[in-house]
Amino acid sequence: MPNLKPPVTTTARAMEYREEMMRALPPGSSFLPLMTLYLTDNTSPEEIKARKREWCSLCCEAVSRRSNYQFPGWCARKCLPVLEEMVRQQMPLLVHGEVTDPHVDIFDHEKVFIDRIFAPLVQKLLPLKIVMQHITAIDAVFIESCEQGHVVATVTPQHLLLNRNALCQGGLQPHNYCLPLLKREIHKTRY
Repeated sequence: MPNLKPPVTTTARAMEYREEMMRALPPGSSFLPLMTLYLTDNTSPEEIKARKREWCSLCCEAVSRRSNYQFPGWCARKCLPVLEEMVRQQMPLLVHGEVTDPHVDIFDHEKVFIDRIFAPLVQKLLPLKIVMQHITAIDAVFIESCEQGHVVATVTPQHLLLNRNALCQGGLQPHNYCLPLLKREIHKTRY
């Protein structure tokens, strides 16, 4: 839901959006939307506690997508109480993990996110269940906490099938461009 314009950042908006989806379903449909909330500096632990049963997760893309929202600054002040409440409520955190620092090579955004932001966060909140969404870097596969079952990940088909050469083979291939970017062959083969 962070892809929506504007993103769903409040529980009230999440419930409105859920109702919009439910009204659009054909009669007799068994589809049940599981709602996520986009984490911002206005998200409170009280919202997590009050609405725990009404959504399945909190999406923490804001930590990685905005250069002024980096751990430990913004996250230590604003995010940690929310994440601690998520631990108490046994609610998973969904993370799109990339930095946006213009001084970091675009192909290293995920690795730098893991090293600078994600690893310290995981160590601070070990009981928190975390899903790293659509990983592309080998570094995400070998996060230490994965062995303890606290961190799992999803991988998209194009990242399993293609490497970054697919962006330019036979000329520019814009249909192979997506974020996170395709990586080197070694990242693809190590899944």
